[in-house]
Amino acid sequence: MNYRELFQQGFTNYARYFAGEVIHPHWGNYFYWLMAISAVVYALELLFPWRKNQPGIREDFWLDTFYMFFNFFLFGLAGYSAMSNVVLLMHLFTIVIGHLNHANLYLPLGPLKYLLNNPQMHIWHHSKEMPKGCYGVNYGLTISIWDYLFRTAWIPHDGRDIKLGFDGVDQYPHGFFSQMMQPFIKR
Repeated sequence: MNYRELFQQGFTNYARYFAGEVIHPHWGNYFYWLMAISAVVYALELLFPWRKNQPGIREDFWLDTFYMFFNFFLFGLAGYSAMSNVVLLMHLFTIVIGHLNHANLYLPLGPLKYLLNNPQMHIWHHSKEMPKGCYGVNYGLTISIWDYLFRTAWIPHDGRDIKLGFDGVDQYPHGFFSQMMQPFIKR
């Protein structure tokens, strides 16, 4: 078998597996767990919005949905389809934390904030205003202890009304493929 056939067989087997996941729901089904997690977090975001001036369907809502589906499902499922239930549960836990961190929810964790990330910490990762001499903060998506250990944690206040983005975000491409190609375009 040559590499091209191996590559094609991998996608064929994945397509067969994906169809089986969608057609035959079960408790270990990654597809339906991802949809349920996404729906629950989005419902919480609509019921208990933290940033009051943020619309329920944000400007890039559908693009975010595509990214979430591509990154968490298509990318993740290929890697986890053959692994144990323990790994599946760990992955689902990290997806829940990741969804909550990007949701419009106020979720103080008390002392657990030093171990697990939360929206009040992660929002500063997307802040337009960074500490002087710093190009990024709060890198941990699930585990925050690394940011505290490596001194990249930065939470000056709850961040509810901060401006998000980066300098030049208005000129940045809005489409998925143009965003993927942007780093390769000569300026």
